[in-house]
Amino acid sequence: MTQEELKKEYDKYDTPIMFDALKEGVESQIVQTEVYKGVYYEIFPYSFQRVGMRKGKPVKLSNRLKSTNNLYFYGFNEKKQIVEVREGCEIENQFDYQFLSYYDVYIKSLAYNDDKELINISFYNLNQSHQIESSQSVGCFGAEEEEYFYDDNGRLHKIKVRQFDSAGEEGATLFYTIKYYPDGSLDSIIKSTSMYEEVVYTEKKK
Repeated sequence: MTQEELKKEYDKYDTPIMFDALKEGVESQIVQTEVYKGVYYEIFPYSFQRVGMRKGKPVKLSNRLKSTNNLYFYGFNEKKQIVEVREGCEIENQFDYQFLSYYDVYIKSLAYNDDKELINISFYNLNQSHQIESSQSVGCFGAEEEEYFYDDNGRLHKIKVRQFDSAGEEGATLFYTIKYYPDGSLDSIIKSTSMYEEVVYTEKKK
């Protein structure tokens, strides 16, 4: 899909009416909801670790909490797929939304803010092993293209990210290198460009 085609998709979904229709359709599929204080599920590989976030904690009685800020509600369909993520904003009882659709060769993600404005639309392309091999996204601030690289054991070891501003000009290319402990669990994630590198995440070994 070209960036022009992506932009057309973005424009199609960037309306409050489309948000309402998506929300109604997605929530009709939900058969189970889980709640956490902080992000919890890696819907896409190392999506929150790459920005230095850690896994949140489960919440059993969310209605007893004083604030909905940073609460994550994950809605599952009958196939145990996450189809909706609600993230609590600083404004009480206001949420950002992510809607997910699953297809044979790709996953589509639509992210909206609490004003029903589309933040971005993303397509995650799957290989024959049903792993993500690439992604394309466009949003209100620009676009991204990602490539995912796996070792011979099918373990993700590098992600390449190309960034584009709202005018389509390409910026610095980012690389995320994933390191593992000998037992296969995550060790650390290193972010780098041609100019620098930094460790953005280190897993605490239990």
